[in-house]
Amino acid sequence: IGKGSARSIPGVDLYKGLMACADDLENFGGHSMAAGIKIMSKKIARFQTSLENAIRNMTKPDDFIPKISIDYELDFDDISDALIDEIESLKPFGSGNPEPLFMSRNVKVASSKIVGKNHRRMLLKQASGSVYNAIHFNIDPNLPLIEHFDQIAFRLRWNLWNEKKSAQLIIEEVKPSFS
Repeated sequence: IGKGSARSIPGVDLYKGLMACADDLENFGGHSMAAGIKIMSKKIARFQTSLENAIRNMTKPDDFIPKISIDYELDFDDISDALIDEIESLKPFGSGNPEPLFMSRNVKVASSKIVGKNHRRMLLKQASGSVYNAIHFNIDPNLPLIEHFDQIAFRLRWNLWNEKKSAQLIIEEVKPSFS
């Protein structure tokens, strides 16, 4: 007997999908976003096909497009030490207490370089002139350098380095400008 666990995404009811395949399982339990199963090894292939069909029948293609939930549109002029301290006071972050996600528009890249194998460190600014350090993790380093973003989604944190504390934007998503 094999055992497994699963996690779902918003819009895909995992428990409902497993109910449609209950005949292939020895036992299962959970809810729409997570579940556990027990299955005989000889039934795994049939279960896989049945579950894929069940999920396909109860979803639409848009259900698989990642969605970003922005907490607040924040101009760089509104970033302050007090704001970052308030965000830090909300820790620990996790599924029941997600870290705030901000969005800014019309962001210029003052400088940009690849650090490590696939992270981009940038200095970003808006029209007002306030410049902030930013890091975008796990990017394709071969993509061309962007000079301007229509929108960015980011988290705001303190960066502690060499006993110095500075504001840092952790970039989650970008929407580049196209010329």
